[in-house]
Amino acid sequence: MNFIYYLPDGSRHTLYQTRVNKNRLLLVFYDPECPSCHDVMMEMLHDKLLQQEVDAGNLTVLAIYTEGNLDVWKTTISELPKEWIVGTDREEIKQRCLYDLT
Repeated sequence: MNFIYYLPDGSRHTLYQTRVNKNRLLLVFYDPECPSCHDVMMEMLHDKLLQQEVDAGNLTVLAIYTEGNLDVWKTTISELPKEWIVGTDREEIKQRCLYDLT
């Protein structure tokens, strides 16, 4: 399902408009305050094969913060790789029940 997301600079984008390298997109919904989400993100951050694919331009990672605390989102963006697209949906996905986030 398509959704709107916002980048740290405030620009508005949609999933369907996202530029994808070699037609491969890894879409990740995350919440840095969720312990299990944090564990998964840590595994992804330390996954050398994932990083190699991103670095080689074979994969685009789109990480979307789905909770409503923009201060938390803004203060944790720097923890994610600069090569990833990091955005917030401003809770659109939850409010419109577009994806099962449980």
